[in-house]
Amino acid sequence: MSERAQQRKIKLKERCDALADIVESVNPVYHNPVTTEDQRQFIETMIGAAIWYLPVVEEC
Repeated sequence: MSERAQQRKIKLKERCDALADIVESVNPVYHNPVTTEDQRQFIETMIGAAIWYLPVVEEC
């Protein structure tokens, strides 16, 4: 694996770890009875956008 591919793999791991922490921390807000459906959809959109922008690592 090239140096650049290795760096992208590290970046992906770091971002996935951060995203997992964010999802866990927003869980109580998402499931709170006072959270509206619009707010839940907004949370889902933010998480979906974060997933979309994760770096792509191609394995050869």
